[in-house]
Amino acid sequence: MERIECCSFIITMKIFETERLTIRTLDENDIDRLVEYRSKKTVSQYQSWNRYTKRDAVKLIKKCKDTVIEHKKGSMQFGITIKGSQHLIGDLHIEIMAPHTFSIGYTLDDVFWNNGFGTEAVLGLLSYMHEEYGFFKCIAYIYKQNEKSRHLLKKIGFKKFDESFFYGDAVVQGRGHGARRLRPRHPPGAHLDGRRQHLRGFAGRRAR
Repeated sequence: MERIECCSFIITMKIFETERLTIRTLDENDIDRLVEYRSKKTVSQYQSWNRYTKRDAVKLIKKCKDTVIEHKKGSMQFGITIKGSQHLIGDLHIEIMAPHTFSIGYTLDDVFWNNGFGTEAVLGLLSYMHEEYGFFKCIAYIYKQNEKSRHLLKKIGFKKFDESFFYGDAVVQGRGHGARRLRPRHPPGAHLDGRRQHLRGFAGRRAR
């Protein structure tokens, strides 16, 4: 039996709060919970994995041990909890794509859908990235069939600007940098049977 080591040296830290939520770092205590909700078919339907394992969760948390936002490169995953609880209800992903541009992803346990938690978490993240680090452009990649995610993003002001098959190129108009072509990575196990839509928004919107 292969041993899977956890990263016990990671300390949970609060990143920011919204009206109802606390966004924090992930630690080894979140491993089982990550596997629990990320393994659900309803949750993983439009995600980049087909099967989520304990090994995946351990690797994710180890990868998050360094804060990379300050260096304007790399990626980070944050946990979403309800204020006053350490119980994970979902997670947020950011990836730095250019000096003032980042992409977002989000996963929420379906038990907590239709409560506005996803909208609140994303709005809080946009404000945090703008106010703390000066990012002003945000991009999201979603599947055309993912109506819930598309509705969430459009509701908070994101605009569709491109559409492609198989994780194709997304053309983004940068401020002061001219047009830049950003090629999203092709994650292993990704669903490749749908058309992807690229939506763009601007950081700095305050959580409500």
